[in-house]
Amino acid sequence: ALINADSPFRGDARFCSPPPWPDPLGAVTAQLLDKFGYAASGGNMGFYGNNRVFAEDQVFPLLCELSRLQGEGLPLVAKQMLTVEANAWWGLRGGAAVEVAFVLLGKSTQFEALLPDETMLEIEKGETGSVDRFPNYRTIFQNSDLTALNAGQVNILSALGEFSLLQNEGLLGELLE
Repeated sequence: ALINADSPFRGDARFCSPPPWPDPLGAVTAQLLDKFGYAASGGNMGFYGNNRVFAEDQVFPLLCELSRLQGEGLPLVAKQMLTVEANAWWGLRGGAAVEVAFVLLGKSTQFEALLPDETMLEIEKGETGSVDRFPNYRTIFQNSDLTALNAGQVNILSALGEFSLLQNEGLLGELLE
């Protein structure tokens, strides 16, 4: 599941604690949480109410692993065995066990350490830099055009994607065997 997160992942060690867990809304994009029954309605233009395919409590081991990866500066790529819930909207009967790799667009300090100084300066400029909101660009109106990204934004995003996949080649390859 490739998730183009619209907001940064905010890892939390409490995701690794026994229940009761903290509310993940606000710390994790609805584009991930909706698969677990959270964020039933999303944003100004989204609707996620029919997307629940896994039980709510199954998200916390995933969020724990993503928090660990983030703390180590690694790309947010984690694999988990999940049980599918029935979902009439998507025609799912439920009950099947599936192995899912989640690739969440997010900050990786290990990737950023490899970037040229001038690129890091642009990232550090924040809103005034040419890669404002990297890596969580808006899907619309990031720039003056409706959906366009500039060459620098596309290049650094594709480099992060490549880095994330190459760093997790073994994990992702296991799913394709």
